[in-house]
Amino acid sequence: MLRSGCAAAALLLWPRWTAAAPTLWPPPAGPGRGVAVVVDAATYQAAREELQAYQRSLGRRGYAGWLLVDQWARPEAVRAALEQLRARPGVRLEGLFLVGEIPIVMARDAQHLTSAFKMDQERYPPLRSSVPTDRFYDDRDLRWEFLEADPADPLRFYYRLAPSSPVHLRKDLYSGRLTPRGGTAVERQAAVRRYFAKLAAVTRRSEVLDRVVLAMGHGYVSESSAALTAHAQELRDMLGYGAAAQLRVDTIAQLYDNAVKPRLLQSLADPAVDLAVIHSHGDSAALLLDTAPLPATSAAERESGQAAAEVPAAPKPWHLASSEVARLPLRAEVALLDACFTGSFADPDYLAAALLTGPGDTVAVFANSRNVRQDIWSQEPLALLRAGLSVGQAQQRVRFLEAHLFGDPTYAFRPLRPARSVVEAYRSTDPRRLLALRQAADPVARGLAYERLGRAADPRPGLGDPAPLVRLKALRELVALRPADLTRRLVALTSDGDAQVRKFATILLGDQGDPRAAADLTRLAIFDPCSRCRWQAAQALGFLGSRFESAVSAQAAQLWTELGYPERSTLLADQASRYLAAPPAEWAVQHLADADPARRRLGVRPLRGNRYREALPRLLDVLKADRDQTVRANAAEALGWWSLDQQRPEIASALAAAARDGGSPPMVRTAADLALRRLQAGPNEPLVP
Repeated sequence: MLRSGCAAAALLLWPRWTAAAPTLWPPPAGPGRGVAVVVDAATYQAAREELQAYQRSLGRRGYAGWLLVDQWARPEAVRAALEQLRARPGVRLEGLFLVGEIPIVMARDAQHLTSAFKMDQERYPPLRSSVPTDRFYDDRDLRWEFLEADPADPLRFYYRLAPSSPVHLRKDLYSGRLTPRGGTAVERQAAVRRYFAKLAAVTRRSEVLDRVVLAMGHGYVSESSAALTAHAQELRDMLGYGAAAQLRVDTIAQLYDNAVKPRLLQSLADPAVDLAVIHSHGDSAALLLDTAPLPATSAAERESGQAAAEVPAAPKPWHLASSEVARLPLRAEVALLDACFTGSFADPDYLAAALLTGPGDTVAVFANSRNVRQDIWSQEPLALLRAGLSVGQAQQRVRFLEAHLFGDPTYAFRPLRPARSVVEAYRSTDPRRLLALRQAADPVARGLAYERLGRAADPRPGLGDPAPLVRLKALRELVALRPADLTRRLVALTSDGDAQVRKFATILLGDQGDPRAAADLTRLAIFDPCSRCRWQAAQALGFLGSRFESAVSAQAAQLWTELGYPERSTLLADQASRYLAAPPAEWAVQHLADADPARRRLGVRPLRGNRYREALPRLLDVLKADRDQTVRANAAEALGWWSLDQQRPEIASALAAAARDGGSPPMVRTAADLALRRLQAGPNEPLVP
């Protein structure tokens, strides 16, 4: 059982590490862009030749590769070694590659840095309720408190994010990890050797990124054809701008054909494929791609019940499992797995590692160590790959605790065509030059210019840019500013021609809680051609209040009656109610008023991800006066998620009062202070508050 509280923790505001220094093998090619290759001693001994060859390869590509070798008994040792390397004269460290048996940090009290993971840490065991993350290594500003080592696994260590830590992720280094799990130590070391042999061959070929496979699995993003179209067009805009005729994007979707798995495997067996982008549900060892068909039994057997045992009660997914991937020669050099858990490197068998160490050509995988929200901008980092920037540089900009890159972070495609403006926008720190790049011909460069400028320039002009990806970049920067006219700007974007833009505008309107948006959200919930946008609009109306939910159902019923299809009115009303987030506001309010503190706590926790305005007054009452101090602390934590809400000043005032209340226990004051800092700073990822 994990100990809780600062008294039981060794405070890691900066680690003191007294073990012997690791062995350091400097780069043979002299100065360059620094990459630290951190490897455990046993793996180094087993794969010495492959690792030294990789270090030489880094030098040929303009990097200074530093090999750091040790037993790495604790995560602090790795972090301390990286700081010592940074302090060496002339070292310009920009990246990190963790190879072999490198300690795994299991993060707690950091769920505001995840996209979807909101598990109750008190009710569920630490292994399930913690997030495996390498942000301990690549974001030096975060502050951690050690809890304990996992007695069941020598690689896993539990830490909590310190209350004094920054509340945003902003990585100093890009990072990649190659940590096979399961099997014997000898088998894992052999897998590392296989990977580096494959990487050497793939790197020598210097592939051009001109062939993409885009797949969407069963039940993903409401199985929206508009969402699939938007994803495909986004990839063309990102990767083929100015050379679109040379870029091929093949789409495979379960909503059109219940055969995603075989078609995907057939496509990935093609040596011409460079990039696989897969949006699906997932588990650590599998992608869930298709629904399973009913068994081949006769209608009479099914009706009589004779075949009941053979007929599944509900559709079952077909899996693309890690055991299959480990033996299939899949040819895409890079894969983006927009799915839950496929990068869960704390588990003995996870899909990303199987892809890397299998017989195919995959050398880099974007994947998630815990569940991930469907409605994130998952394809965004891919835009940098067309310009010849590395997969690590692309992943560095992703702002989630669970999002990781597996494999060599320096791997890069050869540009399809020169993209100097993209590279310049990525690297420039000159505001005047970045302002000029907002007018560049390349939309990727324009979007990067808005991102790099941030608060230094007004992002509103970007909302009218002809490229959806630029409009999304500008929207993110605008939301981070939280201006007075944000509702009006978001409402205007609900009529955008791109489904991705409409979807994010709708999500953000739900988090704002401004009733002035109700009419436009109602229009979206009934008429929008994108089923995912309709889902999000109905959810946003549910956040605004039950009267808006009733209004959309009534308007839908009236519409269908006027069109001569009254029987459709009930169906659409039922669909609208199913769109709404669970549990409903009434459920939360009832639990917040319950005499049992355990049930009040149950009422508080859903109000982090589901910000129902009807529950807010009661949640503030719980913060101020609940008899149970744990419930009060939980209420304070939940209010830290309301950073875009129209009632933010009132929430901030209540949190400030709780943080200053000398009569409250430390746990309440600490939780209120942290929530207030989060409320004031705004969301970690503005598009996913």
